[in-house]
Amino acid sequence: MLKLRGVVEDEYSALLSLQADALKALEEKLNQNTEDRDAIQEATVWYNKVLGLRIECGQDANNPDDEYSFTVRHENDVHTLIDCDPQLNDAKELLIELNKSNGLFKFVRTMREISRSCSTWINITRERSDVLSPVSASSFRRSHRFKVKK
Repeated sequence: MLKLRGVVEDEYSALLSLQADALKALEEKLNQNTEDRDAIQEATVWYNKVLGLRIECGQDANNPDDEYSFTVRHENDVHTLIDCDPQLNDAKELLIELNKSNGLFKFVRTMREISRSCSTWINITRERSDVLSPVSASSFRRSHRFKVKK
């Protein structure tokens, strides 16, 4: 009987040890997830504060298909607007200002503000040549890094 009691206690002790190890692993994972969540929140705040972008989960319930994007190329100290979908009325002026000031953050904020105001977007398709330089037109690519959702 004493021997049986020792075996049961050993099994109980081993089970508690396994559960303690599992709990420790879960706590470490929770701490890592918390750190990751904090880093994501910090990055989101930075994008909001510095770039004027607000990152939202989900879609706009009123306009779920609204999407605006633009692609900017920086080469030889010159910014070029490769693509803007849909086309923007003031693209040339904004690009000139960007190249004078080198203020990419301001440019992105302005694009974001304009994307919220549908009246400034051109609804007809124009040739891209009034926005593209000859060099950039030949290497036209679409980048999702600057995709802006309304």
